[in-house]
Amino acid sequence: MHMWRCWDDQRLYCSGRGDTGLNPARDRLLEIGAARILNGKVEETYQTFIDAGVEVPERITELTGITDEMRLSGKRPEQAIPEFLEFCGELPILGHNVSFDFGFLKQAAVNQGLTFEREALDTLKIARKLLPDLPSRRLPDLCAYYQVDPGNSHRALDDALSTHFLLWHMWEAFKETAPEEFTLYPLVYSAKKQSPIAKSQKAYLNDLLKYHRIETDAVPEKLTKSEASRMIDNIISRYGKIKEVKTMMNFNNKKTQKTIAAVICVLLVIAMILPMVLSYLE
Repeated sequence: MHMWRCWDDQRLYCSGRGDTGLNPARDRLLEIGAARILNGKVEETYQTFIDAGVEVPERITELTGITDEMRLSGKRPEQAIPEFLEFCGELPILGHNVSFDFGFLKQAAVNQGLTFEREALDTLKIARKLLPDLPSRRLPDLCAYYQVDPGNSHRALDDALSTHFLLWHMWEAFKETAPEEFTLYPLVYSAKKQSPIAKSQKAYLNDLLKYHRIETDAVPEKLTKSEASRMIDNIISRYGKIKEVKTMMNFNNKKTQKTIAAVICVLLVIAMILPMVLSYLE
C-alpha cells in the first residue's frame, strides 16, 4: 500500500465513464474520460465515445445527454479499450465510487482478452469517513461544498477532472489530521469474458425485428449472448411472440376427441351400408 503524499512526485489517472446501465456484466460502456495527473497538475487527457452496438437507453440520455448519434460517432471497444489502457499505463486510479468505474473498465478489458488490475483512491470513500455530517456526498454536492466547477456533470472527462480537484481540496483539509485515509488500496472485481451472440439467437432476433417491423440501430452481430437474450425478452414483452399458423389439431383436447370419434362412427356406418346399397343396385 502507498500513502498519498500531497502530489510530491506522485502520478495517477482520474477516470470517468458513461454506460448503458448499472451492471458491468450486463451493460456496456458508452464513454471513457480520463486525466493523467503529475504532481497535482493535469498532464494529459483522454476521451472517447464507444459504439458497442447497443442503443442508448432514453433514461441514460436524460441523465448524461449522450445520444445515439454520439454513440455512433465513437470508437469500437476493440479500439478504445487498448487505447485507454495504453494511456493509463500502470498508474493507480482515482475516482468517485471508483469500484463502480473499475467494474465496467475491467469487464471491457476482459472482453478484449486484456488484463486490468489497479490500486486506487476513492473520493467517495474518503468523504464518507472524513465528512460524515454532510447531507450528501454525491460528486456534484461535494463539488459545490468545495466550490469546484463540476463542468458537465455525469460526463466522463468532466467527472474525472472534478474528482481530481475534489481530492486536492480534501487532502489540503485533512493531510495533517487524517493522512492515512489517502492510502492506495487494490481494487477487486471478478470479470468473466462475455460470449458473443449465438447463431440461433441472431436468427430469432432478426425474425422478431422483421415480424414486428421494428427499426433499431442495434447491430445483432455486435451483441453478447446476454445482451441478445435481454433484447429478445424486451421485444417479446412489448410486442409479443411470432404467431405461428396452427396446422395440427390438438388431440388432447376433449372437443377434438369427440369430433374425431363422431367422424369414425360415420365412416363405420358408411362402410356397413355401402355394400348393401351396391348389392341392391346390381
